[in-house]
Amino acid sequence: MATRKRFGARQSRTVYNPFEPTYGVLVNTRTVLLIGTLLGIASSGAVLTLLWFGVAGVLQVGGTDLMRLLWPSSVMLVMGWRRTIPGIMITASAVAINCLLYTLIAYSTWRLVRLFRRVEGRRPVSE
Repeated sequence: MATRKRFGARQSRTVYNPFEPTYGVLVNTRTVLLIGTLLGIASSGAVLTLLWFGVAGVLQVGGTDLMRLLWPSSVMLVMGWRRTIPGIMITASAVAINCLLYTLIAYSTWRLVRLFRRVEGRRPVSE
């Protein structure tokens, strides 16, 4: 007759494995994706706010247009970006594209950092 484990019975402890991909991770995938999305919304919102008040010229630093750097899909904006239905829809799609772009950048950076940390941990000890 097989013995059944009782609910709440103490399980065996897992063995420390430094090469485990999830060991020592401070944030998970969902958090990284959420951070990327929030950064995309924040940058789009900041640029749209400056455009709304008509002071988007402060985004010019030397010969660099920071609006194109922070929000590359802002080139899609039309004159009636806040007045007409098509303009509002184009603006919403530009914001969504920017959120996806920032999310992709955050996720790629996170994966590269994890990869380099894992590869660094596997180096043999030199004698």
